[in-house]
Amino acid sequence: PGTTPPKHLPVQKGEEPTLELCYTAPERCLAVKGQGSALQAEVELPQTLEAPIREVRLSAA
Repeated sequence: PGTTPPKHLPVQKGEEPTLELCYTAPERCLAVKGQGSALQAEVELPQTLEAPIREVRLSAA
């Protein structure tokens, strides 16, 4: 088990001091039969963000 992901990131030069993060999992993915429990997801986040910020949606290929 990993650490709990942050709910907010600090924003520099923005109208708001923080940005709320939203995490979602893909609806489905392919895995080798019997190895689904070994799947892990990892996201690297910066310590702070600098405004302006635009929404980005990441999806699994």
